[in-house]
Amino acid sequence: MHRSKMGSRSFIYEGILICLCLLMMSPCECEEQIPLRIKDSGIKPFGREDTGLIFYVTAQNQGKEPLNLKAAMHKCCLLESPEDCESMHLIGGKKVILSPYDSCNITLMFVNLYLIDRIGYCQVDAIYNKSQAIRHQINFNTTASYNSWFASDLQGYPDCGSPDEDRLNRCTPVDCVVKYNGFRNVFNDKTRRCEEVPPCISGAAAGNTPTKVYLKEFNQCRDFDLALEEEDLNYMAGSKASSDLEILDVMQIKHYKCHHGHQNDKGKGCICDTGWSSEGSDESQYEPLTGTYHMCNLEIAYHEPPKTIDIHVLIVSL
Repeated sequence: MHRSKMGSRSFIYEGILICLCLLMMSPCECEEQIPLRIKDSGIKPFGREDTGLIFYVTAQNQGKEPLNLKAAMHKCCLLESPEDCESMHLIGGKKVILSPYDSCNITLMFVNLYLIDRIGYCQVDAIYNKSQAIRHQINFNTTASYNSWFASDLQGYPDCGSPDEDRLNRCTPVDCVVKYNGFRNVFNDKTRRCEEVPPCISGAAAGNTPTKVYLKEFNQCRDFDLALEEEDLNYMAGSKASSDLEILDVMQIKHYKCHHGHQNDKGKGCICDTGWSSEGSDESQYEPLTGTYHMCNLEIAYHEPPKTIDIHVLIVSL
C-alpha cells in the first residue's frame, strides 16, 4: 500500500515537471521565427530646391536564407484639419535580395514641387518572399523648426502663416492642383488654404438636364432654379470689360508673381528687371484657381545697330 502511494506521487511530480518545461519554452522553439526585422526608418535630408522626399526603412535578415525584399506604400496621411489621406502617393519599391544577417535600406519617394511644411505619417509594407510583409509607420515633419539641418537652408525666407503659402516665393499661394495632386484645387483667399472643389451633382430626377452650376469665384454649387440675387447681378455688372486695360480687373487678380522683377509699391503690378517685360493683358498668364497673374516672364532681345565704317578712297591720276 505504501509503495503504490509513492509510485502515484512520483508520476504526479513527473507530470508537473513536464508542464513546467513546456511553459518555460520560448515562443521561438514553438513557432517559426519571423526572418525580417525593422531596425530604423525615416526621411532623408533634402534641400529647398529638391523635388523628391525619400522615405527609407532599414531592414535586417535574421534568417538563414536570402530574402527577396521590396517596399510598398499602404497609405500616407497629412495631419491637417481634416486629415488628408489621399493626396500623397509614394512611388518606387525596387526589389533587393537580402543575404542572411545583412541589413539594407529599402526606399520609396514622394515627388512634388512643395516638400516644405508637411506633417504626417506614411505606413509602408516591407514585403519579403512575395507573400509576407511587415507594416511599419514612418512619421515625418518637414518644417524648418523641426529640422536643424534644413533651417539653415531657409535663412532669409519668410515664415508664412499658412502651409499653403509658398515661403520660397514671398508667401504667394501655392499651386493647389500640383501640391495636392488634384484633391484640393482651389485656394481660399480668406482661410489661406487649398480646398476641395464640390462635386455639384445634379439630381437623378433631372435626367440629362443639369440642375446645379459651379461658381469658381466662391467655390460653391448653386441651383439652376434659384433666381439671381442682387450680389450676383452686381458682380456680373462689374465684370464687363470695356477695353483691354480693364481685363485684369475682370480676372479677379489677388496676387502678382514677378518672375524677373519685384512688386511695385502699391502691390498692383510688377517692376521688371532690365531685359524682361510682361505680356500685358494676356489671359494665358492668369491662374483662376489661385487668382495669380504672372509678370516679367518675357525676355526682350536687344540687337545692337550695325557699326558704320568710314572708308577713305585715294584716287591717283596717272
